Amino acid sequence: MLANNVNLTLDMRVSIHRNLMESETMVEVEQCVANAGDLTMQYFGPEASEFYAISSLIKGQVQEVLKTKLCEVPTILSSFLKDKWVLAGQWLND
Repeated sequence: MLANNVNLTLDMRVSIHRNLMESETMVEVEQCVANAGDLTMQYFGPEASEFYAISSLIKGQVQEVLKTKLCEVPTILSSFLKDKWVLAGQWLND
């Protein structure tokens, strides 16, 4: 399968707050509108015709996952960086 996505747009408002008296940074996604754009899919092989029959279902699912996961990126990134800072702090204190 070959998928090509054109005109993917993301309108996101993220707020980042850090209280200087605490060691935690708060990341909140206040607004997120993702438009998956135009997704074209090509299938190859002997089963290609079967995939083309359900192509709109596959396309819809891929677009929905793109929208959902892209809006989660700031929160995931914040959690990842928090874990790395905790590990770095433990390593420096050892």
